[in-house]
Formats: sequence, structure tokens, C-alpha cells
Amino acid sequence: MRTFRKSSMPNASPARVARDRIAAAARRTAQAVAVFVVMGVLFGNEAATARPSPINRIVTQTGPAHSSRHDRRPASPAQAIERISSEPFGLPTVEALEGPLVTRWRGVEREIRRDELLLARCATDRSCGSAPALRLMDIVDAARRREGRSRVGEINRAVNLAIRPMSDVAQYGVSDLWTAPIQTLTAGAGDCEDYAIAKYVALEEAGVAEEDLRLVVVRDTRRREDHAVVAVRLDGRWLVLDNRWLALVEDVELETYLPMFGMNREGVRRFVAAQQRVFSRGATEPAPAPLRSQKQPLEHAS
Repeated sequence: MRTFRKSSMPNASPARVARDRIAAAARRTAQAVAVFVVMGVLFGNEAATARPSPINRIVTQTGPAHSSRHDRRPASPAQAIERISSEPFGLPTVEALEGPLVTRWRGVEREIRRDELLLARCATDRSCGSAPALRLMDIVDAARRREGRSRVGEINRAVNLAIRPMSDVAQYGVSDLWTAPIQTLTAGAGDCEDYAIAKYVALEEAGVAEEDLRLVVVRDTRRREDHAVVAVRLDGRWLVLDNRWLALVEDVELETYLPMFGMNREGVRRFVAAQQRVFSRGATEPAPAPLRSQKQPLEHAS
């Protein structure tokens, strides 16, 4: 049984003893409350600092149901990235005016324009003498005979099967080299950005509008490496074409892909919210790391 310290005053009256006991109990209650307040502040701050960045915020899907005309791989766990932009992955972008990636994309665009002149010549004369150009034209012609998602899927599958995965170091002896489709198909091998560039050009040739097409550099947070894919907007949704699988995947399903840069004929744009998370030092544009070739076989075949 808990006892209270006697009052220091001799012969204290019962009323005084009662008041002393009440005061002692009040002091202990106040101390306990103070401890809980401090603990609440500490744990509250810890929880606040652990809040995810916008790319990882997921919400239950409440939008309109997917059209039955477009089958779709089920998202895990039936959730989607919150969209705050009409760009791929639902993130806003700003123009990147200079930097290594801008320079690299401009160089590839010059090579693509040369490829387009060769494709135009081969379109009027099948004896143009370029087997890789004719191979690309066959891919485009097969896609044109299809519509919608089927057209996009045809190009994704055909390019994935036409190119062997090989790193730039193994193929060219350099850490990172972006090549236009004719060079890639001539070699018959390339890494992820070479697949993506070939698909980008094939989709353009097949009639996909420029405003509905992006080449996107992402950070694969699961594999901890940079990766290049193509995104196509179809019926208001962005479908991702990836050399890792044959199926088309909607951007909201790729929760481990952190978009960093998007490219099309208008230039290079940086995904703002994603950059704030990845590049905390405030650099205008970090030098892109080499995009690693995918050595493993395709993961999905349908």
C-alpha cells in the first residue's frame, strides 16, 4: 500500500494532512502528463519525416473503370499513383535547357533525321540497299494494320524480339552510347535506351502523334539503376513500352519506376517532383548514369 510522507509540521491537523496528500498526487500526475507530451512530440516528428514523396503516394482508384476494349495487367494492390499532371506517371515537368542528357538527345535526333531520309527512300524503292531500314519498315507496316492498343503492342513486341540485350561496354567499348534505330538494327543488339529509341521512331512512323509520345528515363528503385522506356498516351492513359517484358503496362502500375526525364521532338523535360526527391543537392541537371543493359530474359510473354 502506497504511503505519503508525513508533513514536517508537528501535530498537523487532519485537514492539513489531506491537503498535503492531494498536492503530492497532483505533482505526480503533472509529471506523468509531461512525459507523455514529450513522447508524443518525438514520435510525431518521426512520423512526419517518414512521409513519402509525391511519386510514392498511392490512393485507392476512384476514377472511371477501364474500358473493356483495353485489357490491362492488374495493379498490385488495386491502387494507383496520384496524378497531378497529364504527363506520364502523373507528375509535372519543366524544360531542361542544357546538360549532358540534353546534348545526348540532340545528337540522337540528328541521327534519327538521317534514318528518316533513308526510310523515305526505301519506302519508294525497296531495293534501297538497307536491310535494317527495310526491317524497321516491316515492323511499322505490321503495326499500321492494327489499331489502338494492338498497334502499340505490335511495335513493343517486334522491337523487343529484333534486338539482343547487350551493354554499350561490351558492344562499343564505352560506358554509354545512344544510337538511332538503323544503327541498332544493323548491330542487332543494344541496351535499354536503344530499344526505346527504336520504338519511339517506329511509333512515329506508324502514326502516333508527337504530343502522345515520350521517351522516359526512370530510376528503377527496386534494381537501383537507371532505365529507359517509351510512354504512349492512348485514350487518356499512358502505356509503357519496356524491353523487360512483351506486355504493355500502364504507368500507374509501375510503382518502382521513378521518372526523371521525358523527351520528345520538343526537347527534354525534367519531372519536377521526382527530381526533388532524387537530387537533393539542387543541381540543375546531374550527369545521367549509364543506362544498364538488361541481361535477363523477358519476364512476360503476353
